[in-house]
Amino acid sequence: MDGETSMTHWTTLNYVVIDVEGNGQQPPDLVELATVPIVGGIIGEPKSWLVRPDQPITGFARRIHGISNENVLDAPVFSDVEADVVKALDASALIAHNAHVDVGVLQRKLGDWECPEVFDTLKLARR
Repeated sequence: MDGETSMTHWTTLNYVVIDVEGNGQQPPDLVELATVPIVGGIIGEPKSWLVRPDQPITGFARRIHGISNENVLDAPVFSDVEADVVKALDASALIAHNAHVDVGVLQRKLGDWECPEVFDTLKLARR
């Protein structure tokens, strides 16, 4: 294999595609999380959680994602869904658009969570 690089075939890895919507505060708090697993190249069942944030959703954030304070009034707090979220994030890699924001929110909410390798579709698109 002189000069050749051996790469792991993408279908042998387990990914989870994520999207986080925040409340518009700084730092942002979680309002909604959606995950889609890709296991062995097969797209799995999407999951999503609407969460009542600690701070209210700003008007700016509501205009971006369409989620209002009224929409999350009866939603669970994050600690009520945390175990399910950790289970959904169990993968070899995360895929997210503008990933540093989504990963930052998850790291703040999950504390000692070990983030896997991250593929940022925004960075990939810019290349």
